[in-house]
Amino acid sequence: MLGIPTVLDRLIQQAIHQILSPMWETGFSAHSYGFRPGRSAAQALKAAQGHIRSGKRWVVDMDLEKFFDRVNHDVLMARVARIQVWSQAYARRRQSANLPAQSQYRLRT
Repeated sequence: MLGIPTVLDRLIQQAIHQILSPMWETGFSAHSYGFRPGRSAAQALKAAQGHIRSGKRWVVDMDLEKFFDRVNHDVLMARVARIQVWSQAYARRRQSANLPAQSQYRLRT
């Protein structure tokens, strides 16, 4: 099966992103810049330069590009499923959007 997302896949991904991002954003380090809302590579460089000027000698740059190619998706999805707040937020969002309680679509993992 090809890994090409359909419009419905992208819609579901975006809905999940909108629910999970605000919850998880607070858990990230204030010194993390990659793929964060309101953060840029230019800001990361400026922060690194400031740390060097203040006497720090190390800057760590990590790239997780291949992480999701190698992660055990069953384990990842099981951990995501543990977040009860997600399911509650999803239910509230469905209610506020006046969507039927039972959808004809299922989330594929």
